[in-house]
Amino acid sequence: MGANNRMWKGDNVSYRSLHEYLVFHNNKPALCVKCQKKPPYDLANISGLYKRDINDYQWLCRRCHMISDGRLSNLVEHNRLRRCSN
Repeated sequence: MGANNRMWKGDNVSYRSLHEYLVFHNNKPALCVKCQKKPPYDLANISGLYKRDINDYQWLCRRCHMISDGRLSNLVEHNRLRRCSN
């Protein structure tokens, strides 16, 4: 298992395989680590560098994940611009 496996790729792992590794090695808490209100759904990257470091990921609910990635504010702005153009 791990680096002793002949199929081990270290940091050259695919996106999907990296997430499978992280889910297996990073225990899911009962609640989102940011809001502590909802069950976590996403294993979110903290640094933006997709490395094989379980400390660089955190379990978040979908809303907290979208806020931390900036996707929620982008969606709100997109909808605001769309309403203004109609």
